[in-house]
Amino acid sequence: MNRMHGIEDPTGTARRPTLLIADDHRIVAEGFARLFAERFEILGIAGDGLEMISMHDAVRPDLVVTDISMPRLGGIEAARRILERHPEARIAVLSMHEQPEHLRAARAIGLRGVLSKTSPPRTVLAALDAIAHGGTVFPETGSPTPPLSSRQREVVAHLAMGLSLAETAEAIGVTAKTVEYHKYRTMRMLGLRTSGALVRFAVESGLVDAEDPKLR
Repeated sequence: MNRMHGIEDPTGTARRPTLLIADDHRIVAEGFARLFAERFEILGIAGDGLEMISMHDAVRPDLVVTDISMPRLGGIEAARRILERHPEARIAVLSMHEQPEHLRAARAIGLRGVLSKTSPPRTVLAALDAIAHGGTVFPETGSPTPPLSSRQREVVAHLAMGLSLAETAEAIGVTAKTVEYHKYRTMRMLGLRTSGALVRFAVESGLVDAEDPKLR
């Protein structure tokens, strides 16, 4: 029996779908594991894309949920490699923010969904449950990601590297009040609620290097 479609054990009784989580931020991943355990059997947490591939091959989960930006190998490329060998695999992206290029890549390689970490937890849980049972979940294409200005990207990058408002202002030659304005305007545009969420966005959109020691 192919577990991906049956979601039942050999006796024919219903069981919880199995889930593999891939996210290099361990605290975040463990938080998701506790939430998802309500409806899924958690098989493990992979800390990067290469580990995601090896763990998938070892445990063959019903569903993989992966971040995009991870060390050694990103989530979308890791998913592509899995699907080359196991086209029946169900894989969904769970990321801080959906860039249009990520949505296009996800659809092109056969992922089953792209979900936002800024969504309510119950919404994410319900979406993953639907994907595990055969559905697909993608954001509405009529609401594209708003483009950031060069100044907004500059401000976000400096703040994400740990600079204060005053230090960022000095580095880019504006006032601290201007930096604060761009920071909170950007957060409103992206639907982010915390400075930590803004840092995650900066990493996932490539504004800063996830491997930089300042981010650890």
